[in-house]
Amino acid sequence: MNDIIVTGIPRSGTTLTCHLLNKLPNTVALHEPLLWDELMDPTDHRAICDGIDQFFHQTRQSCLLAGTAITKHAEGSVPDNPMGDYPVYSWIVRTLGRRVPGGDRLLALGLRRPRVTRGTIHIGKPLTPDFRICIKHTAPFTALLPELLSRHPCFAVVRHPVSVLASWNSIDFPLRRGRLKEAERMQPGLAGQLDGLSDPIDRQMCLLSWFCRSFLTRLPPERILRYEDIIGTGGRALGVIIPEAETLAEPLESRNKSSLYDRELMRGIAKRLKREDGPIWDLYRKDSIDEYLS
Repeated sequence: MNDIIVTGIPRSGTTLTCHLLNKLPNTVALHEPLLWDELMDPTDHRAICDGIDQFFHQTRQSCLLAGTAITKHAEGSVPDNPMGDYPVYSWIVRTLGRRVPGGDRLLALGLRRPRVTRGTIHIGKPLTPDFRICIKHTAPFTALLPELLSRHPCFAVVRHPVSVLASWNSIDFPLRRGRLKEAERMQPGLAGQLDGLSDPIDRQMCLLSWFCRSFLTRLPPERILRYEDIIGTGGRALGVIIPEAETLAEPLESRNKSSLYDRELMRGIAKRLKREDGPIWDLYRKDSIDEYLS
């Protein structure tokens, strides 16, 4: 089973996972190569997964025959982080956006944006016909997990909830508003839940619970990887996906308290999460929130 599915909570280290797996021999890890807007029927999960299988096959042929693959990339390779830093003028618009009526639209001008584009990359290493292909998508693959599990090895990456929500609020993505188009199209029930919530943070917490519940009910514990363990082991924790990753010793640094995150917002999120129950606390200790409250 050398066609591997990687999913996870958005902004949890799934792209970093691909970046690290690409360091291994006979392995190609792709960051969000599929185009979900082309779906004819987003609720026909079997047909969608047939299309994913076809993409695996086409990618294997392209890698072997042309040495190329389609993926989102930065300057020809999958980066460790697909998002850029804040624009240089962001401190101005972020400050003004909090002070003027309707400032949320202005605030969005100062948010982080992707630094990746979708296109063809050169693999640049020898591959045998049975090489491993890992494809990573977060929301779509989570929505498709029941069907995907019958076809491929599946793994999920998670991260501390305070850092996840802080990251969601730093980027110019629908996640900042607590919406996730691909997941909502494939899971109409999730869209209905989100429609019933008026506060963006409440919607974000609903999405966070949806991801965690999906992983906990579908995947064995050893196939749910924590970002913190990936960082703490220099990537060796990825050995559960590909055994050769146990040789990794990368100098990785946690971004759980990144300077790019709004500290005041993080404290507010931590206080709200501490009052809430939910499946995330089957993955993390609730008292781990305390370090975000200072």
